[in-house]
Amino acid sequence: MRAVNAVGNGPASVAGTVTPGVAPSAATGLTAVSGNGSATLSFTPGDDGGSAVTGYEVSTDGGATWATLATAAGAGGTRTGTVTGLTNGTTYSIAVRTVNGVGNSPASDTASVTPAPVVPAAPSGFTATPGDGSVALSFVPADDGGSAVTTYQASTDGGATWTTVTTFPRPNGTRTATITGLTNGSTYAVSVRAVNAVGNGAPAPTRSVTLGPIPVKYAQLGGAASFLGALVGAEYDTPGGRGQNYERGAIYWSPATGAWSIHGYILRHYLQLGGPAGLLGYPTSDESSTGDQLGRVSTFAGAGSAAMYWTPATGAWAVHGKILTHYRGLGGPTGPLAYPVTDETGTPDHVGRFNHFTGSGGASVYWTPGTGAWSVHGAIRDHWAALGYERGVLGYPTSDESGTPDKRGPVQHLHRWPGWLHLLDSGHRSLVRPRRDPRPLGGPGLRARPARLPHQRRVRRPRRPPQHLHGRHPHLLVRHQDRAVGEAAAPRLAGGANQGRAVAVRGRCRTRPAGEAGVRPRAAAAHRLSEPRTLKL
Repeated sequence: MRAVNAVGNGPASVAGTVTPGVAPSAATGLTAVSGNGSATLSFTPGDDGGSAVTGYEVSTDGGATWATLATAAGAGGTRTGTVTGLTNGTTYSIAVRTVNGVGNSPASDTASVTPAPVVPAAPSGFTATPGDGSVALSFVPADDGGSAVTTYQASTDGGATWTTVTTFPRPNGTRTATITGLTNGSTYAVSVRAVNAVGNGAPAPTRSVTLGPIPVKYAQLGGAASFLGALVGAEYDTPGGRGQNYERGAIYWSPATGAWSIHGYILRHYLQLGGPAGLLGYPTSDESSTGDQLGRVSTFAGAGSAAMYWTPATGAWAVHGKILTHYRGLGGPTGPLAYPVTDETGTPDHVGRFNHFTGSGGASVYWTPGTGAWSVHGAIRDHWAALGYERGVLGYPTSDESGTPDKRGPVQHLHRWPGWLHLLDSGHRSLVRPRRDPRPLGGPGLRARPARLPHQRRVRRPRRPPQHLHGRHPHLLVRHQDRAVGEAAAPRLAGGANQGRAVAVRGRCRTRPAGEAGVRPRAAAAHRLSEPRTLKL
C-alpha cells in the first residue's frame, strides 16, 4: 500500500498477506421431531468461511422468513435447538442457516414436521411418606404434553408395574394420593406418573420407603432434619417389639406402647439399665420438658409405671413403681423432693426400696410392702440417717413429714415404734413422746432436749428378790422424772411394808414406796387384780 498526492506516489508500505473471508457453507443433516406445539431440531453446521460463526437462524416456511434459533452443542459436532409457538396439527417446512461476520450461509435442506400433543412430563417435587401399611404420595404435576391428563399411576417396584391411584388437589398446585395394602417392615421403590390421550408420561424419581410405625414416627418428627438425625443401620428386633437407631437417638416400638423416640443422656442411661429388655421396658412418650423447664423427662411402661428425669446438674435417673406414684403425688420435680439423684435401689436390709432426691437439702422416698412409700427430708432425714436409717431403731417411715398440732415443728411417724412420734421442734432438736400423750411439745414433762426412745431410757434397778405381782400388764406406764418413756397401766403390788406403786421398763419391775419422787398416784392406773406372778429383776 502507498499514498498518492499531486506531486506523485509515495513509497510502498511493508508487504503483508491476507485471506479474504466468505459466508459460511450450508448446514447438513437437519432433522425435526414434532412436539407439543414445537419441533426439536438437530443439524451439523457447515464451514464457517474463515470467519467465526455468530449465530443460527431457522425458517418454518421453507426459507421465506427467518428467526434467530438458540442452539446447544450436541453429540458428534451437531447442534440442537427447539422451535416453539407452533400449532398442533399444522405441517411446517423447517430450514436452518449459519451466520458469521461476512453474512448468512445458504439455507439447509428442509425437514417437514407436524407438531402434536405428547405424553406428560415427569411430576416434580415428589415425596413418599411411609405409613402403617401404606405410603402417602405428594407431587406437582408437570406439562400435560398438549393433551389433558386422564389419570395418575403409581409404582411400588421401581416402575416394573403400575397401578392407577386416586389423587386430590392441594394448595400450591400439588396433588396427593395414598397407596394402601402394603406390608409393614418391607421396603418399596415408589414412583408416580401422569397419563394422557397420547400415552404414559415420564415417571417421577423413585423414592425408597420402609413401612411400619417406626418410620411413620420418624417422618412425623421431621426425618433426617429432626433432632434424631440421619438413619443408622437397619430396623432390628427387640424383646416384644422393634427398634431403630439414628445419629442422635432411637425410636422403640411395641404393640402395647406404640412408637416413641428417646435420645441424649436419657437414652444413654436407659441403655445402661437394659433398654427395652430392662426394668423400664418400652418408652411411652417422647422426651419432654419438665414443669419447671429446668429438666427433661421420658416415661416408660416397665415396673407398672416408670420415668427418667434429667437436669444438667443431676444427670439422668430412673424412678418407678410406688415410689414414682408417691413422688408425682408430692408434685414431682416441682414439689419438695425436686429431682432424683439415684435410680431406685434396694435397701441394705433387702426389705425395701428407695430413691434419693435433691429437695430440702436432701430428701428420700422409702418403700416396703408393709409400710408403703413415704418421703423423709431435711433435718428429720438427717437425724434418721444418724440413727441408722431403716436399720436403726426407728425403722421405715410410715408417713410424710407434717406439722405438729402446736405448730412448733414437723413430725414423722415411725415404723418400729408405732405408739410413738418422732418430733423436731423449732430449734431442730429431736424428741420423742407417746402418740397419745395430750401434752403440748415443750410443756411439763416434754422439755426440749435430745430424747431417748423407750428402749434407750436408763432406769437403775436395785438387786432385790423377785416380787410377787398382781396384774396382767407387765408393760407399765412409767413417768420417770416427769418424762413418759413407756405406755401401759401399772398394777399394784401385793402386801407388806413394800406395798406401793410399781415402776417398770419393758416388763421389768421394782417396787418403790408410793409418793416417792417420780412415782405419783394415778387413779386411772388401777387394774383388776389377778393371780400373783413373779418377775425377775
